[in-house]
Amino acid sequence: KNMTEYNVGQAVFFKHETESWIRGTISNVTEGTRKRKRVKLYEVTPKDTKIEKAQCIEKELYHLREEDIDPEIDDLLNMRDLHHATLLDVLKRRFFKDIIYTYLGPIVVCINPFKWTIPWYQNEKMIDYIKQHQNVYPHAWKIADQAFRAMNDGKGNQTMLISGESGAGKTEASKKIMQYIAAVSGEGQGVDRVKRCILESNPLLEAFGNAKTIRNNNSSRFGKYMEIQFDKGGAPKGGRIRNFLLEKSRVVGQQKNERNFHIFYQLISGISDDLRQEFLLDKPESFYYLAQSGCTTVNGINDVSEYEDTMRAMDSLNISKDIQYKIQKLLAGILWLGNINIVDSNGKSAIEDDTILGVAAQLLGVEKDQLGTCLTVKVTRMRGDTMTTDLPPQKAMETRDALAKAIYSRLFDYIVAAINLAMESKESDLLVIGVLDIYGFEIFDNNGFEQFCINYVNEKLQQLFIELTLKGEQEEYKKEGIKWTPIKFFNNKIVVDLIEARRNAIISALDDTCAMMHNAEPEKCDGKFQDRLKTISNVHLMPQQETFTVKHYAGDVNYTTSGFTEKNKDLLNLNLIDLMKSSSDAFNVSLFPEDTSGSKRPTTAGHKIKKQACELIDALISCAPHYIRCIKPNETKSAKDFDNKRVKHQAQYLGLKENVRVRRAGFAYRREYDSFFRRFRILHKDLRNFTGSDEEGTKVLLEKIDIPADEYQFGTTKLFIRQPETFFSLEERRERIFIDAAIKIQRYFRSWKLRKYYAELRQQAAQLYQVSKQRRRVSINRVFVGDYVHYLDNPQLVAAMKPHASEGGVIFSDTGLRPVKKKLFGHRMQEVYLLLTPQAFYQLESVKINRRQHQIQVTSRVPFKSISKISMSTLGDNYMCFHRLSEAEPDLFFECEHSTELLTILNDQYTAAINNALDLVFADNFVYQATAKGKKKTAIFVENEKYKWEPNVSGKSSQWKIEITPHLPPDTEPKCIFAAKKKEPTNIQRVSLQPRYENRRASIIQPTLAKKEVTRSSGGGGPSSPSMPSRAPPPPPSKKLVQYVKCCYDYEAASESEMTIVADQYYILITKDSTGWWHGASLDESTSGFFPGNYVEMCPPNFKP
Repeated sequence: KNMTEYNVGQAVFFKHETESWIRGTISNVTEGTRKRKRVKLYEVTPKDTKIEKAQCIEKELYHLREEDIDPEIDDLLNMRDLHHATLLDVLKRRFFKDIIYTYLGPIVVCINPFKWTIPWYQNEKMIDYIKQHQNVYPHAWKIADQAFRAMNDGKGNQTMLISGESGAGKTEASKKIMQYIAAVSGEGQGVDRVKRCILESNPLLEAFGNAKTIRNNNSSRFGKYMEIQFDKGGAPKGGRIRNFLLEKSRVVGQQKNERNFHIFYQLISGISDDLRQEFLLDKPESFYYLAQSGCTTVNGINDVSEYEDTMRAMDSLNISKDIQYKIQKLLAGILWLGNINIVDSNGKSAIEDDTILGVAAQLLGVEKDQLGTCLTVKVTRMRGDTMTTDLPPQKAMETRDALAKAIYSRLFDYIVAAINLAMESKESDLLVIGVLDIYGFEIFDNNGFEQFCINYVNEKLQQLFIELTLKGEQEEYKKEGIKWTPIKFFNNKIVVDLIEARRNAIISALDDTCAMMHNAEPEKCDGKFQDRLKTISNVHLMPQQETFTVKHYAGDVNYTTSGFTEKNKDLLNLNLIDLMKSSSDAFNVSLFPEDTSGSKRPTTAGHKIKKQACELIDALISCAPHYIRCIKPNETKSAKDFDNKRVKHQAQYLGLKENVRVRRAGFAYRREYDSFFRRFRILHKDLRNFTGSDEEGTKVLLEKIDIPADEYQFGTTKLFIRQPETFFSLEERRERIFIDAAIKIQRYFRSWKLRKYYAELRQQAAQLYQVSKQRRRVSINRVFVGDYVHYLDNPQLVAAMKPHASEGGVIFSDTGLRPVKKKLFGHRMQEVYLLLTPQAFYQLESVKINRRQHQIQVTSRVPFKSISKISMSTLGDNYMCFHRLSEAEPDLFFECEHSTELLTILNDQYTAAINNALDLVFADNFVYQATAKGKKKTAIFVENEKYKWEPNVSGKSSQWKIEITPHLPPDTEPKCIFAAKKKEPTNIQRVSLQPRYENRRASIIQPTLAKKEVTRSSGGGGPSSPSMPSRAPPPPPSKKLVQYVKCCYDYEAASESEMTIVADQYYILITKDSTGWWHGASLDESTSGFFPGNYVEMCPPNFKP
C-alpha cells in the first residue's frame, strides 16, 4: 500500500508528463489548488538532471524503497511491491544491465536490446539450457525448452505465442526458438532434413516477407504460424507454415525512409553479371517501386551476403535452379512494371515509353501490346456479357500496381508452399509445437485498411491471451470451488465483437457496402461505408467525417476510410488474369489458376482475414500455450535508450501488471487427479500399489511427501498448487528418481562391461610376461578393478588432471612408491599417484604449498609416443621402469601394487594408440636415467627367502638393490573367473542402494577402451575354486567354535570367487582379513566365497541361528 504522507528529502517515484513514472526526491511541500480543490503540492527534483522539476499531488507519487525493487529478480511474481512505477523501474534497470529477458511466472517478457553483443545470450550458452533446464537465466530458449519437454512428457501439442508491437524483437525471438528446437531434438538423416528446412526457411521468408520500416529495420510484413511436427520420441518429422496478412501494398509504395521487401535489394546487389545484363537491372534508384521512399540501404544489412543466404536456402529447400531463375526473372519483371508510366493522350490513357513496356512484357513472358491494353482497358463481365471500359491515367496506374501486387502475393504463396513441400511428413499421429510470429499492433499518422486488419488479428490474439490467462483462470477457480478473490481486468471481447460480429460490426458493414455497390466508384463506396459505421452502436467506435476511431486494447487508433472498400474487394481485373494465364512461362501461368469464365463473386479481403484469424485461434486453442511478450524500449532503435512512457504503455496493454496480480493471488499449477497421481505416485514407495481413487491417492501422496497444506487446494476434479517452486520441486524429485534409475542401470552395465574387459586383459597378462617373470601368489587371480584411489571422489586429483581432460578420461588409478635417496644417508619410500589415460601415463605427488597446505600436482607426464621401453625384473616384485626416448627428461622408476593390471591396460591402450606393440624388457639388472641432468642408476634384483612379504630396498647413490622371496613360476596362468552369472534365487529382493564395493569401484568414469577386439583366453576351463581377491589368506582359524555373521546389506557376487549374500540372513564366517574381503559359507555349506566384510556384522561368540 502507498504511504499516506510524504516528506522533504524522501525518495519517491513521480508521474512525469512525458517520462511516465521516474525517480526523484521531494524538495519542497506547499499547499495550492488543483481543479479548484485545495491540495498539497509536492515539488520533486528528478534523479535525471536533464529533466526539469515537477509539481505533483499525492496520487501522482509512489514511495521508493530500494529493498522492494531488486533488479536481480528474474521473476516479476517475486517483486515485493507491485505498481507501474516499480515494474517499470525493475525492467529499466535490468535493461541497462543487458538482462533483456524477465519471467512473469510462465511468461517471458523480452525487451529489444537493439544490439547483438550480449554475452549471456550468445548461441554457445544454449548448452546450459539443454543440460540444466532449471536455474538458468530467463530466455526464449527456456520457453522453447518448456514446450519441448511438455510435449515429450505427454502433455500434448504446444504453441508459443510471440506478441508485441513492430520492432519489439518478435522475429529474433522466433529465430531463437527455432535454433533451440533444432539443437535439442533428435538426430538422423530424416531428422536433419527437417531441421535444415526449419532453419533455412527463416532467411527465405525474411527475404520475401520482411522490410525496413520507420520502426524496425527487419520488420515482418506478414503473419506466420509455423507448426513443427514431432514423433513420440521428440524427433522432428515435418512441418507446415500458415501465412496471412502479407502487406502486398508495400510492393508498390512505402512511407518515407522505409524500404520495399528485402528480396528486391538483394536481387539488384547480389545477382550475377550475366543475369543482371539479361534482366537489365541497375541501381535501386532506377526503379520507381524502390526509389520513391528515398531509402535503398540500411545500416547493418548486407544485401549481397543476404542474397547468397537466400539462394542457399532455396537450394536446401529443394527449389530447383530453373525455378530460382524464373523467380528472379519475375521479380525483375515487377520492378520494370513499376517503371511503366501512363499519361493522358487525347482523353485516353497511353504508355509513355514503349521500350519500358517491352522490357516488362518480355520479363513477364507476355505480349507487349496485350500488356499495354490490359493496363489501360478494364474488362467487366455481367450476366454473360463482356464490357470494356477505357481507364483514365490514374486508374490505369492503379491497375499497373494491382498487377504487381497480385504477382508478388502469389509468388510469396508459392515460396511458402515450396517450404511446406520440403518439410512435408507422410507420417500420421504426430505431435506439434507451433510458433506464432505476427507483426504487432500498429498506430501510424495515417492508418488504412492494412493497419485495421493487422490490429484486428492482434485484438483476437489479445482476447485469446485474456481467455487463457486472466479470465479463464478465474473462471476455472470458480468452477472448481477454489477460494478466490476476483481481480478486475479489461476484457477486450467487446472490441473483437465490434470488428467481427455477424451484424452491426465493422467487417460486416464493409462487406455489405462492397456487395451493394460493387460497380460504383471507390469514393462513393467509401462514403457509403462511412454512413454505415454511424449506425453501429458501440462505446469503442467513434465515427467522424471521413475517419473512424476504434478504442483497441493497445490504444485508440484513427482509421481513414479512403480506400477501404476497394482494398476489401481485393479484385483483379479479369483481363489481367487472362494476361498472366497467356504467359509463355509455365511457372507464371501456375501462379494464376483461376477460372475467369465463372460468374461467382469472389470473397472479400475482410472475409478472408476474418476466416484466417478464426482458424488461427482454433489452432492455438488446441495447443498448450507458452507466451513471449516483446517490448520495444524506444523509437530511436538505439541500445541503452529506455523510453519510460512507451514501455509503460506497452506493459499496460500487454497486461503485465494484471498478470502479476492474478498469478500471485492464484495457483501456478493445476492438473486432474488421475493425471497428477499417475505422474507423481512414484515419489513414495507406499503408493506404487495404491488401490484407492486418484483423489484419495493424491491426498495421501501430498501428506507423505510433506507438502505444506497452504501450498495446495483440492478442487472438484483437479489439484491446485499455489507456488511454481512447489511444482518444480515435485518435478525435480520425480526426475531424480528416473535419473537415479538410469544411473544405476548404466552403472551395472558399465561394471559388467569393465569386469569383462578387465577379466580378458587379466587372461592376457601371462602372455604379456612372455614366461619371463614370476607371478605373485597374492595377485595372480586378483580381479582387475581399475580405480584404487577413488579418483572421482578426490577433488584434488580431478583438479590436477583437469587440463588433460580432453585425453579421454582416467582409465586406471593407483598409488605407488618410489625410492628416494636421503641427503645424508639411507633412503625413504615416497608415495606417488599413478594415473593412466588413453594417451599418456601420469605421476602425481603431494607438493607443499605453504606451512599448512599441500596440493597434488602432476610431476611427470609420459605420452605413449615418448616411451622407448619398460623394464621389469624376472622376479615376483612390483617394480617398473618407464624409459623415455628423450634424454632431457628422467625415466620413472617406481613400485606399483597392481603392476600386472597397470602393465596389461597400458599395453592394450598403447597398442591402440600407437599401432605398435609395447617394448618390454625383463632383466634382474638394468640401468635407467635417474635425473634430467643425465645421472644414471642401476637397479639390481636378488632372490632372498628372508623377505617373505615385502621386498627389501637398499642401495647407494648409483644403484638400488631389491631383495624379494621367490614366487610362482612364470608359466603360471590365472584362472578364468568371468563366467555367466547363475540365476539368482527368486526370494532375493534387491532394494538396497548401498554401494557394491567399499574399497574398490567398478569404474572411474566410462573409459575410452581400446578400439580393438580382445580375444578371451581359452585357458581356465570350468568354474574355479574361490580365490582371495586381495592377498594370500591367513592361516585357517581354529575349528573349536563356529563363528556366524549377519548380513546387513544385499551384495551380488561379481565373480565366481565371490558369494551373493542377502540382508537379514546368517552365514558361517570361515576367515576374515584386514583387506576387507571375508571368506564365508551358507548355513548348509552348499555355497561359499568371498564377500565385503563391511556388509555384515559379527554375531556373539555362542550365537546359533
